[in-house]
Amino acid sequence: MSVNINLEGKVAIVTGAAGGIGLAVVALLIEAGANIIAEDKSENVYKLENQYPGNVYATQGEVSERATARRAVYLATEKFGGVDILVNNAGRSFPKAFLEIRDEDWDSVMADNVKGMFVHASEAVPSMIARGGGTIVNTDSISGLVGIANLVTYCTSKGAVSLFTKSLAVELAPENIRVNAVAPGVIETPILDSLVLHGREVLRNEGTKEPIGRAGQPEEIANVILFLSSSLSSFMTGTIVVADGGYTAK
Repeated sequence: MSVNINLEGKVAIVTGAAGGIGLAVVALLIEAGANIIAEDKSENVYKLENQYPGNVYATQGEVSERATARRAVYLATEKFGGVDILVNNAGRSFPKAFLEIRDEDWDSVMADNVKGMFVHASEAVPSMIARGGGTIVNTDSISGLVGIANLVTYCTSKGAVSLFTKSLAVELAPENIRVNAVAPGVIETPILDSLVLHGREVLRNEGTKEPIGRAGQPEEIANVILFLSSSLSSFMTGTIVVADGGYTAK
């Protein structure tokens, strides 16, 4: 029996939409019938408007700024009538030895990885309530579940995402709003290239150490996000879905 996910008539905001997991999420949500507000700090996000004319409107800004979140919700309301799905995907890694971390490093990672989710959820939830409910999916990480050397700032931020997800799920359940997260393991995306020499190759090599024997692909995480965005996960809220090739099973 085949399972068809139908998101016709649904409106989604996807942060961090210009690359990696976010780009894969946009493609899957469009395929399922959703309309999308694609948000990213990169101007490359506007390419999605040309790729999916009429189904995607783009907006550029820093994810941690409330004005960015407010603009995304305004666009969703103006173009499509409101918000049903929020995919809080934007964030960044920060590999650095603990004693080398500066105050501004800490504040910057917390802003991008935690505050961004807070301001987007708080702006989107009133629209979801007005539409009778909705779904929030946060991109977490296995770094929010286990400790990893030289990733103290990142691990702390993702630990906050895990509890943000659970706490918000409990509070919003009476409003028919479900809140879940996906915690990826090693995923092969270009993002690490900007932080570490040959970063993507490093990720690929790290993936071979996992039980499944390889790094994950953005589309594999996007599939989980699509599931959590749909009615197929209707009895799930406050859940952290781990997709890590077996890393945390060891």
